[in-house]
Amino acid sequence: MDKKDIIWTTNKPLQSEELIYIFGEIKTEYSIYSVQHPYANEKNLVLAYHQENDIHKKNNSTFEIPANINIDSVKKLVNDTIVHFDQKQCISFSDIPNFLQTQIENINNHKEQITIEDSQIKILDREGNYSLYQYPSGLYAIDYQDRSIGMTLYTSNNEKNIERKFNDIVNLNQHECSTALNTGYIQGVCECVAIISDDYTLGKKLLSKMNVNRELAKKYANPETYKILEKGIFSQKQDQKLEQTQGLKR
Repeated sequence: MDKKDIIWTTNKPLQSEELIYIFGEIKTEYSIYSVQHPYANEKNLVLAYHQENDIHKKNNSTFEIPANINIDSVKKLVNDTIVHFDQKQCISFSDIPNFLQTQIENINNHKEQITIEDSQIKILDREGNYSLYQYPSGLYAIDYQDRSIGMTLYTSNNEKNIERKFNDIVNLNQHECSTALNTGYIQGVCECVAIISDDYTLGKKLLSKMNVNRELAKKYANPETYKILEKGIFSQKQDQKLEQTQGLKR
């Protein structure tokens, strides 16, 4: 992409410099303006960022610019950010504001501003919809992203803490998926057994073949379905009848 495609305009009524740029389906807006410092007789620059995919998914961020940075430097920072992300095929909903934040923090901490080639966001881990990132400033972030939702769940400067949190989130998500699968599977088996509740022997064979016992049925089946089984196939009377029938056959 050529930087000449990035066109800033002046909004005279608001006394601001503004830019709109679209990354695929993501529309981003940038505005640079000055505000009066509340405790000093001076004005500070502010960078406002707005991002949206549709009416239900928006992101608004405001960044205070260090006093030693002029408006042209802020424009260059935004331009470089656009060039960087315009080369990416997939952009998480929080990538751009987080990137801007790290660039501004580097300036504010009197560090040498990193070049765009050296400022790649590192993906440390990715499991399903969850990603663990490391930003150039040393900030770590856990992002959640699917087709309709994108958000940063946690940020931290401590690598061990963020890795532990990431593993906890992934493990919890896997547990919830496993529970959902178990619930659907066992409920289906129990419903079949409830339908054929008159045929005790066939019901017992079905439960055995599907590896569903009384404890699993009680834990995962709907209460109404389990009540039918409890009165029927799981009742002691039915077990006694089966034992008596088998005794007569002998």
